[in-house]
Amino acid sequence: MSRQLAKAEEIEVKTNIAGVPVNLSRKGRREKVAAIYEHWRLADEWWGKEVERDYFRVRTSTGIVFDIYRDSKSNHWYLDRIHD
Repeated sequence: MSRQLAKAEEIEVKTNIAGVPVNLSRKGRREKVAAIYEHWRLADEWWGKEVERDYFRVRTSTGIVFDIYRDSKSNHWYLDRIHD
């Protein structure tokens, strides 16, 4: 089961040289990315705006699975969904 956030939460993400997340910070708490289950790219138009995002489904060292994405235009990272 998963829960999509009503509004994506901006988070801090450190990546390796290839742009793959290696750790993330959320609410002042830093967690290591222990596994990446999926990676996909979304390029679409939403309400008249172009949307380009790189999504990652990650498991952190604490065992929580998140869907996070990097907005290609702003280069900011967001938490979109939490999996149980």
